[in-house]
Order: sequence, then C-alpha cells, then structure tokens
Amino acid sequence: IGVSIYVSSMGMLIAHVSTLALQPLPQIAGFAASILGTGTIMCATIYIFLFSMLFSPSILSIALAICIAGVGCVIAFESYRFFSLHVSQS
Repeated sequence: IGVSIYVSSMGMLIAHVSTLALQPLPQIAGFAASILGTGTIMCATIYIFLFSMLFSPSILSIALAICIAGVGCVIAFESYRFFSLHVSQS
C-alpha cells in the first residue's frame, strides 16, 4: 500500500512541479518542456539501469531505491540553492 501511495502522489505532483519549472520561460516553453522531458527520461534510464543491478524480489530493494532517489533530490536542490545564491550575490 505504501508504494502505491508514493507512486500515485508522485504522479499528481510531477505535473504541477513541471508547470512551475516552466513558468519563468513563457517565450520558449516548448523548447524548455522538451529539455525537461529529455532530462527526466535520461535520469530515469540511468536510475533504472543502476537499480536493476541491485534487484532482489523484496520490498527492501524498492525502499532503498526510493530513499536514495530522495537523498539525490535533496542534494540536487540544495546545490542549486547554494550556487544560485552565490551567483546572484556576485
């Protein structure tokens, strides 16, 4: 049940987050959407390839994959905030 709640919440969240990510670029929204889609597919491909090597028929491998993806998202977000603050100050 937990995995189905996680997957359905991500399905509802991704559309809204993508819209917010494209909001600052209305003049090139089509190009930005294609770059966003390509990046998403490339990240998913790498993620699936890496975790297919860890596959075991248990819920533990799925939980581990979700945790590692969450940590990776936090690291990416914090590094973006760190670099955007330093660039805007200079």
